Order: sequence, then structure tokens, then C-alpha cells
Amino acid sequence: MSGPQPDFDFHHLFQSCRVPVSIHDLAPLYEEFARLRAAGIDDLILHLQETPREVHRLFPLIRVMDANPAAVRFYEARDRDHLLKNLGETVDIPKLAVALVSIWLEEECFDVQATHTSLLGRKRPVRVSGPIPGQDAPNMIIPVTVVELQTP
Repeated sequence: MSGPQPDFDFHHLFQSCRVPVSIHDLAPLYEEFARLRAAGIDDLILHLQETPREVHRLFPLIRVMDANPAAVRFYEARDRDHLLKNLGETVDIPKLAVALVSIWLEEECFDVQATHTSLLGRKRPVRVSGPIPGQDAPNMIIPVTVVELQTP
């Protein structure tokens, strides 16, 4: 059997997955990356080192579209809408500069270790991962997984 069957229910898989998964649209970020390149910026690492606040401007361009129930529980949100409105408050934005650079370089995926804070204030070491579609991909929507790391 090659590829998913036409009747495979990806929505059910997303909803029932025990791993926190959120769905993100990278299109606005890729549009800004195109503007930066047109302005002569060809090294995002150097650009972020020279203008550290730029991470805080770029990161919100990644639009959060959905989150599964496991993500709602993990981030201790009241419900899905509460999480979608506040997910940006939970992340360690400076650490996620690594993800921005991976997206800029169009690597296969990003994989970042960071500390996320639940909406109730609990800090957790996590690994955040997601595929990178590339700027020429027809769809810029990706799943992002979060796995809590065990502390010794």
C-alpha cells in the first residue's frame, strides 16, 4: 500500500494524537523573508545578531491556525480558542530564532530545544519540531510538535 487511503481521517488522527500538535501557516513569514532578501539581507544569522529584537517581529508572522486537545492540555489552556489566542505567550522566542534560521535556509525541518511556559505559568523544557515546506511549496501550512523533555 503506497500513500494514504482516500478515506483516511487525518482530522481524527490530529485530534486523537497524544502529542501536542499545532498547525501553523508560514506564508506571512516567507513573504517577509522575500522582503528582507530584496532589501539585501542574505545572512539571517548575522541580521538577527545585529538586530536581536527582529526575532520578536518575525516570530508572530507565523500564524497559528489550530491546536489539538493534547496541546490544549499541555499548555493548560481553558480551551482551543484560548490557546490559539495566547500560544505566542508560551514560547521562548529567542530560542526559536534557530527555527527561523532553519526556515530561512530551507532546511528539511527545524528541531529546537527551548523552555515553554504554560498559560498557568509552569515552565517546561521542550523539543519543538516541524517540517519546512520551502518558499516554492504550494502549501505553507505545517504541523508543529512539542515534546516535553525529562529533567534529571
